[in-house]
Amino acid sequence: MRFNTRNDLPCTLITNIIILVSLLLLGFGIYDRAGGGKAAFVSLAILIPLIFVTWGLHPQFYEVTRAAIRIKRPFKSIYIPLDEVTLVKPLEKGETGVLLRSFGVGGLFGYFGLFTSSKLGGLELWCTNTTDLVLIQYGKKKVVISPEEPGRFVAEVILRKSEL
Repeated sequence: MRFNTRNDLPCTLITNIIILVSLLLLGFGIYDRAGGGKAAFVSLAILIPLIFVTWGLHPQFYEVTRAAIRIKRPFKSIYIPLDEVTLVKPLEKGETGVLLRSFGVGGLFGYFGLFTSSKLGGLELWCTNTTDLVLIQYGKKKVVISPEEPGRFVAEVILRKSEL
């Protein structure tokens, strides 16, 4: 079963502002022929690949199959085997505590990568919003995702696990 994602307002604003700044730099670089527009083009040489890679890693949707939870991303999906899942539960507001980004993205197309939580410890985030959160624990890993309907997602995972 497929579960969609939904961007929250900060994610939408950050994404749109960064893309707009990139377009403005491109326009400035093209318009500023007298100065050569070198600064704008150097900035674009960094921003465009950064935007492309970030887009390629963001979660598009989540899917619960007979054997795994799939986190669909444009470049490569992530699979969590259902038989290894030891815990799946919706997270209430405040259960994550303070999140510190170790190696990840904090708003451009979502919130994803490696984070450290003051309450949950080290974890992977593959989210597009900060409210509809689900914690999945398997092996020694903790993953937090943000399906549109967290309760329904948890129920589907529990159902599929019982069928194994």
